[in-house]
Amino acid sequence: MNQYVISNELLVGDLIKINYGEILPADMILIDGNGLKIDESSLTGESNSVSKKCYEDCLEELLNKKKEPSSNLLFCGTNVVEGSGSAIVVAIGQYSQKGIIKGTIDNAQEENKTPLENKLNIIEDLIGYFGLGSAIITFIASCIQLTIEYFTNKELKTIEIVNKILKILILCVSIIVVAIPEGLPLAVTLSLAFSIKKLMDRNNLVRKIHACETMGGANYICTDKTGTLTENQMYIVSLINYEFKLSRIVGGFYKI
Repeated sequence: MNQYVISNELLVGDLIKINYGEILPADMILIDGNGLKIDESSLTGESNSVSKKCYEDCLEELLNKKKEPSSNLLFCGTNVVEGSGSAIVVAIGQYSQKGIIKGTIDNAQEENKTPLENKLNIIEDLIGYFGLGSAIITFIASCIQLTIEYFTNKELKTIEIVNKILKILILCVSIIVVAIPEGLPLAVTLSLAFSIKKLMDRNNLVRKIHACETMGGANYICTDKTGTLTENQMYIVSLINYEFKLSRIVGGFYKI
């Protein structure tokens, strides 16, 4: 008996019908399909549709050593561009591949700091320690000086001694406060703002200010032909030793 269910109410183990033009609401395993093809560009960036077959057909292709065997996995957020079939839900919401990717991006943006921010934190800590050490040394030296002055000049009154101790404490606190670089983050923000302006002059739109120094510190960028990051690792496939001379840069492309 067929039953219509809202996608938000799907549970793991539900058997659902897949038709042409639908957006898949969860990660699923295909158990029966008829010429099913999925557009996975929202996940992989590849515009070509991917053929999906049931487990038996995929296993047969794998045993026959087909170069690119089909898959029976359907992912949340992908589009059905051809065919139909039936599938079982195996992951929903934040546990689906789309949810995992979204959670990873959100955590990276909230928790991770840029290289410049890490260096600034180290510098601020060093300056703070230096100011604290200077204040301690100043306090000890002033106390020694006040002790010597007290024994050499015994006519000092108690209220004068108290006033001098207060002045010493105020001086030490002032050293600690002045040592904290409050204007350093502002100066860095202004420099990054000027960097964004320079990139704008070269027709490069930067949406986030910290992206300037992050990309400026990148040595290698792994991308495929569509520009998406496929994997956060690099492998050497082949090594060819070429000697060439860079003669000109035209429109962002290297012309040799």
